[in-house]
Amino acid sequence: MNSIYVGCALVVAISLASSDDTNTENETPSNEWGNYFWLPNMTEVMHKNFAEAFRAYFNDPDKTTGCEDGGANLERWYRSSEKPSQFIFSFHCGTPEAGGYGYFKVELEKESKTFEKVLDIQTSLSVFGIDDTGDYESQVNDEDAQSLQSELLEKVEDQLAYQKNKWITNRELCPQPESQTLFSVETKMENGLYYYRFAISCNVSDTTGLAPDYMTNIEVAWDKEFGQLNGGEPILAVMEDPLKNTYFIQNNQ
Repeated sequence: MNSIYVGCALVVAISLASSDDTNTENETPSNEWGNYFWLPNMTEVMHKNFAEAFRAYFNDPDKTTGCEDGGANLERWYRSSEKPSQFIFSFHCGTPEAGGYGYFKVELEKESKTFEKVLDIQTSLSVFGIDDTGDYESQVNDEDAQSLQSELLEKVEDQLAYQKNKWITNRELCPQPESQTLFSVETKMENGLYYYRFAISCNVSDTTGLAPDYMTNIEVAWDKEFGQLNGGEPILAVMEDPLKNTYFIQNNQ
């Protein structure tokens, strides 16, 4: 088992915060951590890495949280643009006496992305210079939403193609994505970035492209104000597993 190093900021005992830090200001560009991620092609390996990181921390006699082994759920991750082998795991702890959010900063092996060590644990993202993790604040509708969806989907379509169906070899999780679905886009600004959340359709069963039968929500992060992250081009940050149209609509009503 890899040993864990906890920095001097954690000399005193800490308890997990009750929620993610929230802020609506967008006055400075994002730092090295950029946007959060939750993508299907990485969730399995990230769940495994998080479990190993938590186990290493749980077994450390100097641990500083009451969160019990198995009581934490990974919710998203960040990747450093300056040190690509370093990640932040954002997790929620269900242990009653330590309920809330926590954040592991970890080192992963550069090529295989396997867990190496925990570098730090904190109860606030602001320690890492990430000041904003909030809900979507506003919505664009109708023709404006339709135009925005088309623009964003075109810019991240190649990134969507990397999300593969784990049951069918070399099959995209959302083949032939389209934006002609629900004409609304949720928007927010945080950590110097614009975020957009909207539904797309997928031709999962009909490879001819005539009958899109599945839908999913995606989130796109865009450093369009400062142009530093990803060269100012939009990034696919989140993709949910596609559902059949009827189930998707029921779940999103």
